[in-house]
Amino acid sequence: MSRQRGEPCPILRRVCAVGGDRGRVHELSGGAHIGPYGGPLLLADGANIPPAEVTWLQGHSAFFNTIDVFGGTKVVPQAAVTQAANTAWGAGNWS
Repeated sequence: MSRQRGEPCPILRRVCAVGGDRGRVHELSGGAHIGPYGGPLLLADGANIPPAEVTWLQGHSAFFNTIDVFGGTKVVPQAAVTQAANTAWGAGNWS
């Protein structure tokens, strides 16, 4: 099955959220983890998810069911994880 560039994967089971210092080991391990699933590696910016990542989460939430987070709470604060999950599935609709 082929798809056009930019077209979402029909079954995207995972998405990664990674934060903090760009270019660090968290991004390397996150990229290696998410690669086989065909999902993107989204980067948090401190306690916030940048606008481009928010837009992606809003437009693709029907195509994934998991957000994997790489890095401890100093790298990806709980506020960023909460924002990503709330953006994808709505407040209170995830655990």
